Amino acid sequence: MNIEFSADPSILLLKNIEPVPAKKFIPDWFKNVPQHGVESFTIKGCVPVLDSITAGYLLRLPQDVQIEYNMKDPHSDKRITRIFFASYIRGVSSVKFGKNDEFMQNHAETHPAIQLDGNNGYMAKKNGMNSFFKIINPWKIKTPPGYSCLFIPPMHREFDHFHILPGIVDTDKFMTNVNFPFCINQGKYPSFKKIFERGLPYVQVIPFKRDPWKMNISNLVPENDKFVDFKTTILNWYKKKSWSKKIFE
Repeated sequence: MNIEFSADPSILLLKNIEPVPAKKFIPDWFKNVPQHGVESFTIKGCVPVLDSITAGYLLRLPQDVQIEYNMKDPHSDKRITRIFFASYIRGVSSVKFGKNDEFMQNHAETHPAIQLDGNNGYMAKKNGMNSFFKIINPWKIKTPPGYSCLFIPPMHREFDHFHILPGIVDTDKFMTNVNFPFCINQGKYPSFKKIFERGLPYVQVIPFKRDPWKMNISNLVPENDKFVDFKTTILNWYKKKSWSKKIFE
């Protein structure tokens, strides 16, 4: 199966923003964990975690983004949030959020919190702002008939100052680009000023086939020979006996 990422020729000229297989961006924290072995059981022996890290493809920021979240305004006693996008498409430049969501310079695409769950709902409180910014994705994503894409924040990565709102899109039929509203992680970072550089992975794209499913509930099967084999194996039983290699090129 093929997944196609296409963009305007001007975008294709830029370096280090093209989508890549997730396996090419193993997070540093995972690389630094000691190897899994008899004397040191570590998360590197958990193949499901590695499978989640390497599943699908990563979209990378197409432009630098500077976020000043809940910072003290040097000209007043107020606290302000400003988000600056380096312009490259649609004239996106910068936006300043004040008490009433005041815009300055060019208007970046946003969703007001009322569209999600109201200004005092769960998502609005989690975000800490009255609006949700959207990162304009320059890549059109096309999958074969019957296949959709799951869009989520990159799994098990260190970067978590902001994250996209997860979603599923039928990319075999959707004829335009998927853009990504994002949420500030203000529960962990109540105030920060940081530049997120072009090329930072910010979306994990996992294509899947839209098979129909039906749930069944049944009695637990008694222990069998395979389970006994598992209980009498020290290392890597799942990888040796149950795992199937996933390929994303």
